[in-house]
Amino acid sequence: MKKTIAFLCIVLIVFCASCGKKEVRGTTADESILSTENYDVDSYDIGEGKIVDNCYNEDGNLEKTITRDENGNVESFEIYEFNEYGKVQTVTYYNGDRTVSYYSEMKYDRSGNQIECETFYADGTLKAFVKNEYDDNSNCVKTENYDSERQLVGYETYEYSKNNKQTKVMSYGSDSKLISCFEYSYNENSLLTKMIRYDSDMKPVESYAYEYNDKGNRIKESHFDGGNNLIEYTLTKYDDKGNVVSTETFDS
Repeated sequence: MKKTIAFLCIVLIVFCASCGKKEVRGTTADESILSTENYDVDSYDIGEGKIVDNCYNEDGNLEKTITRDENGNVESFEIYEFNEYGKVQTVTYYNGDRTVSYYSEMKYDRSGNQIECETFYADGTLKAFVKNEYDDNSNCVKTENYDSERQLVGYETYEYSKNNKQTKVMSYGSDSKLISCFEYSYNENSLLTKMIRYDSDMKPVESYAYEYNDKGNRIKESHFDGGNNLIEYTLTKYDDKGNVVSTETFDS
């Protein structure tokens, strides 16, 4: 009887030690994982000579993202895996040497809304946890952020217009005290025309105003301080095909 109890205690200890842990992903991926063959690749410059390759599969889903430095060396990359409904199920984040840095796993409701995202380190220990809530129009109305101990770190609430355009984002700490607020306004074509950022006392910190041409291309962006004084503005010109020809920024 004592031996049985002792054995059960050992099993319980081992089980508890593994609670909250997922599979270990510590092995180095094969070099072939970086191949862009048979992918539709969209590359763009993110500054400082760094290039990002977005690799899309035959279904048009983003399956791989590779970031390279100015010498063409891989700095990091992400691999996306999908469920049977075409939703991202797992994202694995790799270092440049092809070792896993961390990975995220998603869960969805019956409407296809992402309700949970758990992120784990390569050794399977929890890194962070996110929960989402939605309204009847599948708009996310609340996001809760948790740490590795599943303790609430903070949360955001979201409000929407009748056209389901996001109009307000409120950020709170774990004590439910307001941290910041963003408000968004749109024109009749649902294009963003103004963004205002507020502090924890709901005092304006800064704002941006946006203007568009008749084709819906943004031609002016104005940046204001909390007192609505102009800081700078940016003018963008396009060709007849809607391609950017020039962008210039001016001080007030």
